[in-house]
Amino acid sequence: MVENGAPSSLPQTDQDQRMAVRFTLLMTGTMTVMAGATIAPALPALADHFAGSPNVEYLSRFLITLPSIVIATFAPFAGFIVDRFGRKRPLVSGIVLYGIAGSAGFFLTSLSGILISRAFLGLGVTGVMTVSSTLMGDYFSGRVRERFMGFRQGFIQYGGVVFLTLGGILASFDWRAPFLVYLLAFAILPLALIYIFEPDRNRPLDDAETSRGPSVPYFVIAMLYGIGVLQSVAFYMGPTQLAFFLRDVGVFSPTVAGLAMALISFASATVSMFTFSWFRRTFSRDSIFIIAFVGFGASYWLMTVVTGLVPILFVLSLTGACLGLLMPNLSLWVIDIAPARVRGRILGGLATSIFVGHFLSPLVSQPIAEAWNIGTAYAVLGTAMVFVGLFFAIRRRQRESPAD
Repeated sequence: MVENGAPSSLPQTDQDQRMAVRFTLLMTGTMTVMAGATIAPALPALADHFAGSPNVEYLSRFLITLPSIVIATFAPFAGFIVDRFGRKRPLVSGIVLYGIAGSAGFFLTSLSGILISRAFLGLGVTGVMTVSSTLMGDYFSGRVRERFMGFRQGFIQYGGVVFLTLGGILASFDWRAPFLVYLLAFAILPLALIYIFEPDRNRPLDDAETSRGPSVPYFVIAMLYGIGVLQSVAFYMGPTQLAFFLRDVGVFSPTVAGLAMALISFASATVSMFTFSWFRRTFSRDSIFIIAFVGFGASYWLMTVVTGLVPILFVLSLTGACLGLLMPNLSLWVIDIAPARVRGRILGGLATSIFVGHFLSPLVSQPIAEAWNIGTAYAVLGTAMVFVGLFFAIRRRQRESPAD
């Protein structure tokens, strides 16, 4: 049982132990954003290096998104394993695979070999992401869960700032160098081995659950999965297209591209960490989605009309701020309604929806960019995000009460 939002099987007086558990969850969370974003600033140079390879413009972008289709395929299976056999072993295995497969790109000499290593990286992320998210529901409840979710999302995005900036700096020296950042997984591994513990899964983890647990709200979960796909398609235009967009407008530096993408993470982290808890207390879940999606869509439309690096950076900060509300709201909503007995599987499904969107993103944006330009792709996806916001506005109006 979770008491006062603290880990369930730790002594309440062991403050250092509880903080170590929380820090470990924060660090494993950063591994998900590091998986794709770290090498994003190196994509143009990598594409130039393999210019003789067929379909290199697509394949170079798939280096970012290929792990996503692997995660989308295997996350439900990982969720079943986590629910059936426990949390810790899948987490440790995922971290080890993550470090080996992620750093392999530094040593491999063929584009096909790097693509294969990225597929194995996806398997590692599957274990890490599914377990880390499931433990959020296992260890915390109520307001503490809300606060920690916002703080965790902010911490993850601040990690994105560090990894994108570092990736951009390293890419300025050699396009292979950013792959070495994945070796940081082996610094996180001892934390998981020492501090992650198995929750008591023989009894309900939430006070409201009976011995059988509540029914699964399949319709709402399916809706949230769909939202996960749509927002991921739009968001992943950043890692897959932003460096090319900046090059089209005259910004050729991979360091600047890394900093621009890091700005999205910085704005998202700031909003998640310092304001999400207030938004969650003040507004309904639907209202937060309205604010986030309409703002997200407006920022993408602005990308089509602004000129100059400084205005573009301002617009990207708006994108990040909206993302800072969107992602914790989505994850927290799913965690809150997922019964403990199937929490791993439901959160595995959420991971699938998010990473299906990551994989689909270049398939949606690249044909539009080739037919017209990248700015048009931003406009199309921005319009879609506004329509999602309108959907939740209609949903809120139709409901008898503003919150679920």
